[in-house]
Amino acid sequence: MTFGSCDDFLTVSSPDELTTGNFWRNQKDAEAGLASAYAQLYHGDDWATSEVRWPVEAFRTDLYTLGYDAIGYQTWTDIYKFSYTNGNTQFSYYYKDLYRGINFANQVLEYTPQIPAEAISDTKRNEILAEAHFLRGYYHLMLILNWKEIILRDTYISDAAQLNQPLSDRVSCWNFVIEELKQATALPAERPNQELGRATSGAAYAYLGFAYLTRAYEESAQETQFLQDALDALNKVKGYELVSGKKLVQMFNGKNKNCPESIFEVQYSNNTDNGAGYYNHIHNFIGCKELGGWDEILPNDILMAEFKKERRDNGLYDQRLYNTI
Repeated sequence: MTFGSCDDFLTVSSPDELTTGNFWRNQKDAEAGLASAYAQLYHGDDWATSEVRWPVEAFRTDLYTLGYDAIGYQTWTDIYKFSYTNGNTQFSYYYKDLYRGINFANQVLEYTPQIPAEAISDTKRNEILAEAHFLRGYYHLMLILNWKEIILRDTYISDAAQLNQPLSDRVSCWNFVIEELKQATALPAERPNQELGRATSGAAYAYLGFAYLTRAYEESAQETQFLQDALDALNKVKGYELVSGKKLVQMFNGKNKNCPESIFEVQYSNNTDNGAGYYNHIHNFIGCKELGGWDEILPNDILMAEFKKERRDNGLYDQRLYNTI
C-alpha cells in the first residue's frame, strides 16, 4: 500500500475574524474606528475622570485646593504639592490614555483613505479624516501641556521598529498640533442631533486659538504674531453664546448638554446597556461633605475672590458663583 502527498497546505482565513485588512470596508467601519478615538476622552472608565483627569489637570493650577478626603490619596497630594515622580500612577494612566487615543486616530487616518469610493462619499470621508486630525491634535496638545517633551506619533505603528522614537522639541510639537487643528477647521460648523458632541469647526478654531495663546507665552520672540494668530482663530468661533438662568446650572447637571455655550463636550451618559460605563463621579468628587459630597477638591481663595469681583445685585453675587461653585 502506498500513500501520496504534497507539500502544499490549505490556508483559509476565517470570515468572522476581524483584521486590519478586512475591517475598513465602508463608512460604518470608518466611524466605528473614529468612535474608538473619541472614547479615549473618557480616560478609561467611570472613575477615570475624577481620579485621573481631574488630579492631573486641576490639582496643579492656581484655582483649587485639596479637600479633606483627598489627603488620604498619596498620588493626588504629590501632584498638588509638585512632589510627584515619573512613577505617579495618575500620570501613567493619563499618558497611556492619550497615546491610545492618538493610535486610534492614526488608524483612521491610515485606512479611511483606502475605503473604496463606492462604500463612502468623498464628503463623509473628508469629514471623518478632519475629525481624526482634530482628535490627534487634541491628544498631542494635552500631552505637550503636561510634559516638557513628548514623542510625536504622526503615523500608525504597524511594526515594532517604529516604537522607539526620540522625543521631539516643543517647537516641533506646537507646529504639529497647530497644523492638525488647522486641518480640522474644515469640519462643519453644526451637527445634526444624532451627531451632537462630535468635533466642529468651532471647536477646532477654539483649540487653535488656545494653542496660539499658549505658544505666545512660551515663545516671547514671536509673541505678537502668535497673539494675532490666536485672535484670528478665535474670531472664527461662530454660533456660540453664554447661557444664563436655569440653563446655566443645567450645563453641569446634565440637563443642558451641548448647549450654545459649550465648545466641545465629552459625551457622558448614564446608559449602562451591555456593560457600558460612560458616566463619571465628578459630582461626588467636587461636592463638599456638608452636602453629601466626598470633599476631594475645593475652590481656593484666589478663585473665590475672582468670582466676588462681580458687582452684587439684590444682595447676591453673580449667578455663576452659585451655579458653579
